[in-house]
Amino acid sequence: MFLLFEKGYPLVIVAEEQHSDMKRIVRLTQQRFLADGSEDIDRVQWKIPITIFTKSLKQQFLMEQSEITITVENVSPNDWIKLNYHSLGLYRVQYPSDNLKRFREPITTKVFSPQDRLMIQDDLAAFCYAGYHSFDEYFQLLLSYQDEDNFSVWKSISKNKLFRSGFCIEKEKLVFFSV
Repeated sequence: MFLLFEKGYPLVIVAEEQHSDMKRIVRLTQQRFLADGSEDIDRVQWKIPITIFTKSLKQQFLMEQSEITITVENVSPNDWIKLNYHSLGLYRVQYPSDNLKRFREPITTKVFSPQDRLMIQDDLAAFCYAGYHSFDEYFQLLLSYQDEDNFSVWKSISKNKLFRSGFCIEKEKLVFFSV
């Protein structure tokens, strides 16, 4: 399917299961993401170029099926796994809540590239608006951006409707102010 001729974005949903101290099974499922949260009744499927990376691994492959399972070695239970290295692929990635928590440190320490830091929060904001995640998860993730120094990342965060509505994070708490 050609992305140009379809509404919505490819969405890759990540599910993980730790199998031993250093091995994780990752299940990737694709579907069409529609910003209004509606269901994709057409079941559109794309060929999605996937890059999966960890602290010590970078692996690339083409996702041609609606669901695939891969085994990632040398990943401890506390390590993160991120898809779409440098956010070069035109697709959204939905991570489970545990993954989002693991992303906090590499966001804060800027282990992730500016593109990756931008897209992690941008995807999560889109999922909140579509009803896939809670806004509480988004605000908790934003605490990791307190020392962010990249203009593009801040621009993406500030375009979020919540911040134009008068929400902000101050000293690890959510603050509402009148605009």
